[in-house]
Amino acid sequence: MSGVGTMWRIAGAERVRVLRGVGWRIVQSLLGGLLYGVLITLVVDLARGGQVDADRAVQVTVVAAVTLVGQLLASYLAARDSWLASYRVSAHVREWVLEHLLRVPVPTATGRRRGEIQALLTGDMQQIEDFLSEGLPKLGQALGLPVVVVVAAAVYDPVVALVLTGAVLAAIPATVWAGTRTTAAARERTALQAESSARFVDVLTGITVWRVLAAPGRIADILRATALDLRDSSVRMLAKLIPPLMLATAVLMAGVPVLMAVVAGRGTELAVGFLLVAIAVYRPLVAALSVGEQWHVTRAALERLRAVAEIPQLPEPAQPRTPRGVEVRFDGVGYDYPDGTPALRGIDLELPEKGMVAVVGHSGSGKSSLGGLFSRVDDPSIGSVRIGGVDVREIAPGTLAATVTQVFQQTHLVPGTVAENIALGRPDADRADIVDAATRAQLHAAISDLPHGYDTRLGEDGAGLSGGQRQRVAIARALLVDAPVVVLDEPTSALDTRTESEVSEVIAELARGRSVLLIAHRLGTVTRADEIVVLEQGRVIERGTHAQLLSTDGRYRRMWDRVEPAGDPAQRSPAQKSPARNGPRARSPAGTDERSRR
Repeated sequence: MSGVGTMWRIAGAERVRVLRGVGWRIVQSLLGGLLYGVLITLVVDLARGGQVDADRAVQVTVVAAVTLVGQLLASYLAARDSWLASYRVSAHVREWVLEHLLRVPVPTATGRRRGEIQALLTGDMQQIEDFLSEGLPKLGQALGLPVVVVVAAAVYDPVVALVLTGAVLAAIPATVWAGTRTTAAARERTALQAESSARFVDVLTGITVWRVLAAPGRIADILRATALDLRDSSVRMLAKLIPPLMLATAVLMAGVPVLMAVVAGRGTELAVGFLLVAIAVYRPLVAALSVGEQWHVTRAALERLRAVAEIPQLPEPAQPRTPRGVEVRFDGVGYDYPDGTPALRGIDLELPEKGMVAVVGHSGSGKSSLGGLFSRVDDPSIGSVRIGGVDVREIAPGTLAATVTQVFQQTHLVPGTVAENIALGRPDADRADIVDAATRAQLHAAISDLPHGYDTRLGEDGAGLSGGQRQRVAIARALLVDAPVVVLDEPTSALDTRTESEVSEVIAELARGRSVLLIAHRLGTVTRADEIVVLEQGRVIERGTHAQLLSTDGRYRRMWDRVEPAGDPAQRSPAQKSPARNGPRARSPAGTDERSRR
């Protein structure tokens, strides 16, 4: 799709308002041209020795007053429609991009650096917004006045009108040349802008690491190189843009001496009047050339927007089915990363209702990829994942979200209150349910100590909470959603030993009475699982209970012998730290309050 087609598509419901804004600019320009035409006829008549009587003076005055008032009104209406349309289009596209990214496979979306998406939603959208609000209306404004003036000139002398038109037509090839030279350079520049944004975001995200490593000089060199690359790209774009634009301007302005020569040869009394003609025609046309430059940069931004829009979404079922139970089955599942690299192959797995299956393996073995298929982070390349006998691809997204919840190794918190973060998966939850979930996650006491309790606003990514508290927020979310299937993706591997031990107790509360897939970093957390699956390079190489796997000289036994967890309380499984999953809950309020503050 061309840049014009993409622009027309994203304008959506605001197309009429966009066109109306351009139309009002054309009206404004036509009224300005009418005023110029009246003045030119008056000047020419005076140059020919005519007289201006009272009626003619009143006529000119009335026309001038009406056209000036009309221009002011048209300018106001044009600005109102153009700016309002650009704001609405910008807001709609930003919202659409975010909604679209939430529906594409997560590995594909996260494969694009945050800085690139940030550049699209900020710099690129600002460029599109500016073109809709200023560039396009300016182009319309540049057309009306010259058309009226040329028509008025043709009334007095068709040759003069022909000279004016010829100069405009002669400038078109240079304008097209500018476009062909600039498009690739503008595309390169916008790509470097995205790279620059990405690097700055990376630096801000990892600023603590850079400080700890005492590497400010190194990162400064990287950012300096990025800035210089962007500068050089901008210079290259200007170097390609300026010569053809200067040529187009020169061709346009060359019409002035040609016009004056024609006028002088046909009667000196026309010189003053048609000097006004030249000014009226060429000034808006020269200004319109800058719109061409703006369009080439805008088109590069539209290309990046189109690239994001072309990422295929996960298909939603036309006729959703409801699972009959919560038993999960993997049948011959294979999964490839977005670049085609195999992640999983030949996975057959069964998670019974209220059972626990643990998945272990070295980093990169495919554990998290397997866990993501439960909640349809992506779809398998081959095979099927079924819940209650229904392929997850046939389950409505809302139903699937209510059936499967996930607790990750890294908890993501959003800017907002503590209560809003806990209720992220159930925004309609009332305060009593939120408090109950926080209490069961051993988080209530810590929240009560915050300045505004549950209404305390958190900084970016949960700034103000400890690592253990952030993980408890994630567990409280899962408790509030109350899904029957829970995927625990190494939820304690990033915590210290003491905090891990405490959070493991909370995880045991979450696991009670639910089907649990436990992706384990520490083997001590899997000993009570109904089945342990050992992954290596995306394939199941061993499976069985803890005792069965220890009785054979396999990979699990060797992994276990290396960690020797027997004497480490942190290596005990959540099930070992709490009553049986279906048994009664027993908590010490005092101990809970103390632990939740960590």
